[in-house]
Amino acid sequence: MDAFKKIAVLMAVKDGVKYLPEQIKSVFWQAQCEVTLFISDDASADGGKEYVEELVSNSSNIALLGFEESFGSAGKNFYRLIQDVDLGNCDYIAFSDQDDIW
Repeated sequence: MDAFKKIAVLMAVKDGVKYLPEQIKSVFWQAQCEVTLFISDDASADGGKEYVEELVSNSSNIALLGFEESFGSAGKNFYRLIQDVDLGNCDYIAFSDQDDIW
């Protein structure tokens, strides 16, 4: 069997902490691939950033990109992910909003 493909999942988050537990679980339920989740939080005020920080402290395949200002739109948040994440080791890229249960 070939080695698992490496998938970078780029997730934009803004005040969606109520969706994050189920969405993140669904991302990692994917079979026969190696997933790394990169999250960009757009200055959430609902505890989302703190929730993700806790996950990051216990997982080697989740990363939170730091930023203290608001992007103002999901498009700008995703664009930031594309610019700032090193995708050189990835076979595929997937985009996920905080409430896209897979």
